[in-house]
Amino acid sequence: MHRSPEAEAEAEGEDEESTSSDRPARRWFRLGLGILAALAVVVGLWFGYAWTQTRYYVGAFDNRVAIYNGVSQQLGPIPLSHVHTVTNIPLDSLSPFTQQRLRSGVPADGLEGAEEIVRNIQTDPQGCLPGSGATASPTATPSGSAPPPSSAAAAAPSAAPSASVTPSASASGSPSTSPTPDPCLGGTR
Repeated sequence: MHRSPEAEAEAEGEDEESTSSDRPARRWFRLGLGILAALAVVVGLWFGYAWTQTRYYVGAFDNRVAIYNGVSQQLGPIPLSHVHTVTNIPLDSLSPFTQQRLRSGVPADGLEGAEEIVRNIQTDPQGCLPGSGATASPTATPSGSAPPPSSAAAAAPSAAPSASVTPSASASGSPSTSPTPDPCLGGTR
């Protein structure tokens, strides 16, 4: 279909008006969406930082035991903790394993939990920290006792006589442990 030059100019003018009026709206929409996304990121980071400041851990500061407020991490150049209290307990008076754990940071359940960890260190400087998965004095079960019968063995007893168990050398009732360098790992002092 063929249009007159005036009709084509009129149609082009309508297209230009609709696209030119859409451009500012799209631009404002994109700008608003970008500002909203940036605001969401800033609010999320602020809430995350505020949450870290409700946490405590025990660590090392200036070769002494200290309580920190925050988490023992950094977000780029930003530390997520600060020293809350420095004690007079020197790290040198603690076992090597405990020193290593303190340098890494021992998380606590709040300020009271961190203070309890420090009290435990003051009471027994060579002891183990809570959460190390070990105790300062290793425990062992006597190896001469027979293991409890399994449910399958108890349900179907055999008609043949069972062989007698000969006690081994470690059946004396005393724990048999091999010495390791640190009591927190199950070793001896």
